[in-house]
Amino acid sequence: MLKLKKKTKKNQVKIIVKNAFKKTILHRLDSLFQVIKSVADAPSLSKILIVWNNQIKSPPPMSEWPTISKPLKIIRTSANLLTNRFYPFEEITTEAVLSMDDDIVMLTSDELEFAYQVWREFPDRLVGFPSRTHVWNNVSQNWRYVWKIMFFCITHFFPTNVFYFHIFSVLTF
Repeated sequence: MLKLKKKTKKNQVKIIVKNAFKKTILHRLDSLFQVIKSVADAPSLSKILIVWNNQIKSPPPMSEWPTISKPLKIIRTSANLLTNRFYPFEEITTEAVLSMDDDIVMLTSDELEFAYQVWREFPDRLVGFPSRTHVWNNVSQNWRYVWKIMFFCITHFFPTNVFYFHIFSVLTF
């Protein structure tokens, strides 16, 4: 079992942004930079880690990245795996970790801060958005994927595109 070398910080968040470049996607770097700018003002943020999963293209030089008031670090991975976001990197020194995809440009730092405050109330839970559910469509006789919570407010699964988790939940990863 891995152990954190440093004492974790209780009132700060480390954000991991998973970069999932694909050959067919040309402008993901623009959305990644937009994500960085939009979350950088969150008061609880201590650092942004970019998990660079692209095995073909290197990240741009640091001089081309957005200028923000918080530290920014790019971690290159040895394989393009969705599970890289769950790896307990040494750079994570906070209890709270916000993991988000590089194309989640619709959230503001205020919304992320609100979700963080909810997570602080329930640190043993995943806290994020948007949740998903599925419903049976009688007309098409198929299951339908629904991202809007309807009147029944039932969540069937929780996508990992934007969510907070406790670092100790992944130390056995």
